[in-house]
Amino acid sequence: GEVLSFYLSRLLGLDNVPIVSLSKVNHSSVQWKGINFSKLQWTEGNLVALIQWIPGISTVRSHVQMPEIIYKAYLQGKPLTGSQLQQAKLNKTTLSDIVQWGSMIIFDFLTANYDRVASMQDAALKEKRPSILQEHIRNLRKSPTSGKFWLIDNESGLLDAYDLLYRDKISGKNFVSFHQQMLKTMCIFQKSVADSLQTLKSLSAPHLKLEDFARYHEPLLNKIPKDYTYSLFKSMFSKRLAEVSNWIEYCKTR
Repeated sequence: GEVLSFYLSRLLGLDNVPIVSLSKVNHSSVQWKGINFSKLQWTEGNLVALIQWIPGISTVRSHVQMPEIIYKAYLQGKPLTGSQLQQAKLNKTTLSDIVQWGSMIIFDFLTANYDRVASMQDAALKEKRPSILQEHIRNLRKSPTSGKFWLIDNESGLLDAYDLLYRDKISGKNFVSFHQQMLKTMCIFQKSVADSLQTLKSLSAPHLKLEDFARYHEPLLNKIPKDYTYSLFKSMFSKRLAEVSNWIEYCKTR
């Protein structure tokens, strides 16, 4: 899931998902020199995912909250539009954050990520306390120097997440709804991301495009066996692409 999510981000033209590289544990290799294998509990020959370390995003300053204008749109059940932004006269930093939120919403919808905004929507529903969404967003960080958002911990994306949404009859239905609510809160998207999504959506088998792209750059992906979650990814990825595409087309009329 982490690998496919990373390569999906690249197909969409996003550069704010940490690089993921697969590697086979080899105790005698120079690459692994100085690694405490007993502490990691990694055995010889294990296939592991190595994820890019992003400096500066482990501090309190890197935490991200939902912009007030998006939060209000979410509560009202009406999408945030370009004309609203013009009327709001927001500063450049806030505008940049809002645009990055749009890209994150698309990415999380396609991967069905349940451990970022959706998990907070779940908590808000269970506790009947919408203000939970105004807290620090889980697994989202912002570089204090560049202002770039970093979407971290995408392990569940596309595989386990699809399993939760489409096999779990109770929780799954809620999480499908959470993603739809968040998508329909936003009509502000980067043109480059929207165009890349449309290109992917136009293919007859977009899931194969993603797989082939990932395998080309990460040959070790072939070593990971496909389990029952793959069939859901195969059948539902194109449908989620179409759902986002249709929403973007609707937003163009707003």
